[in-house]
Amino acid sequence: MGRIALAGFFHETNTFSSYPADLAAFSRPATLPGLTLGGAIPERFAGLNVPITGAMTTLRSIGHSLVPVAWASAVPSGAVTHQAFETIAGHIVDGIARAGALDGIYLDLHGAMVSDPYADPEYELLRRIRERVGADLPIVASFDLHANLSAARVGALHALTVFRTYPHLDMAETGARAARLLDRCIAGERFAVAFRQIPFLIPLHVQSTLSGPASRLYAACMAQTGIVSAELALGFPPADVADCGPSLVTIGRDADRAADELLAQVLDTEAEFAADLPDADAAVRQALQSRRHPVVIADTQDNPGAGGTGDTVGLLRALIEQDAPEAVIALLHDPQAARIAHSIGAEATARFHLGAHSGALPEQPVAGDFTVEALGDGHIVATGPMYRGNTWEIGATALLRHRGVRVMVAERRLQAVSPVACVDWSCRAFALRPAP
Repeated sequence: MGRIALAGFFHETNTFSSYPADLAAFSRPATLPGLTLGGAIPERFAGLNVPITGAMTTLRSIGHSLVPVAWASAVPSGAVTHQAFETIAGHIVDGIARAGALDGIYLDLHGAMVSDPYADPEYELLRRIRERVGADLPIVASFDLHANLSAARVGALHALTVFRTYPHLDMAETGARAARLLDRCIAGERFAVAFRQIPFLIPLHVQSTLSGPASRLYAACMAQTGIVSAELALGFPPADVADCGPSLVTIGRDADRAADELLAQVLDTEAEFAADLPDADAAVRQALQSRRHPVVIADTQDNPGAGGTGDTVGLLRALIEQDAPEAVIALLHDPQAARIAHSIGAEATARFHLGAHSGALPEQPVAGDFTVEALGDGHIVATGPMYRGNTWEIGATALLRHRGVRVMVAERRLQAVSPVACVDWSCRAFALRPAP
C-alpha cells in the first residue's frame, strides 16, 4: 500500500463581486470548513459530505497511509487575493514537499477559482506541485460540477472526477471515485484522457440535475461503456475568464470516441438551457396566487453561494408592497441592521433601512418600521443532505418583522442552503435564541 498526500483549495470566484476572498475569509468556517492544516484534517472532516472526506474514507479502506496536508475554503465571492492564494498554496506545496516519499496525491479542488494574478490558479497550484514531485507521480483531483476546466489543468493530472448532482449531494462520493482512480494509478495503470470544451455558456439557474437537460446528460455520462469514467462540468459563467464554461473529460481506452459522442449530445441540448426568469414583482404575484403552500422563491441572481452580495432588495420590496402574508426572507446580508437590532433588543420596533448597501445594483434600501422578533449569535450547525454537520459562523443575526413579512438579517453572507437556514415562525429552525 502507498503513502498518499491529501490537500484541498476550494473557491468559486465571481469576478463581478465587490467582496474579495482574503485570507480572513478562508480562515473562518463558511458553508464548508475554513483553513485546516495537517493532522487536524481527519477529525475536522469526519462524517461530512465533502470530497476529501470521501477520499480519506476510501483510501483508508483500501489500506493506504494518508498524509493530510492542508485544506481551505471560503464563501464564493470576488477574486482570491494574492496574499490568500500564496499563503494557502504555500501550505499545500511546502507540505507536500515535506511529506517525504509519496506514492500519490489527491487534491480536492473547486475548479472555478480566479485569483490575483492568475486566471487559472488551480493550474498554477498544480504546476508548482509538479515542480516539486515531478511529472510521473500520480495526482488525481475531484472538482465541483461548476468547474471551469482548462486543457492545461487536465493535462497536469492523471485523472479527475466531477460532481454529478446539483444540488451537490454527491460531494463525498466524488472524492471517493477520485480515490479509487488514484489507487489504480498507484497500482500502475495509466489512462487515456480526452478533454472537450463546449462552445456555449449554461446559466446557473438551469444547471440543476433534478430534471431537464442536465439530468439526461449526466445519465448519458454514466451510461458510457468502453471507458473508465465520463466527467461533465457545467461551468461557472460569473468567473468570466477565458476557459469559463462547460467541458467534459473522458478517461479510458476509448476516451476520444466517448468524448466526441458526449460532446454531440451536449451540443444538441443547447437550446434547452434557455430559460426566462420572472422579475421580483411577477414572482411574488405568482406565489400569492398559488394554491399550494409553502411557496419557495429562489433569488438566483443574488445568491451568496455563487458570489452574490446577498443584500439586493427587489424581492423584499415586492413582498412588502404586495402585502404578502406569512412571508420570510432568508438571508439578507446587512451587518448594520443586525447590530442595530442587537442594540435595541427583542420586541423593540425601530426604523430600519435594509439592504442595498453594497452597491451591487442601483437601488435604495427598503425603509420601514420593523419589530425585532428574535436575536441570535449566528452559530449554526447545518442540517440537510448537502452540508449536514458543518458548523457555520455568520455573526450577529436578527429576525425582523414588518406586517406579514419577516426578514432574517445577518452580519456575514451565507447561502440559505440548509433547512436550518430557513426561518420558521418560532425561530427554532435558525437556532436563534430570543433575547432576554
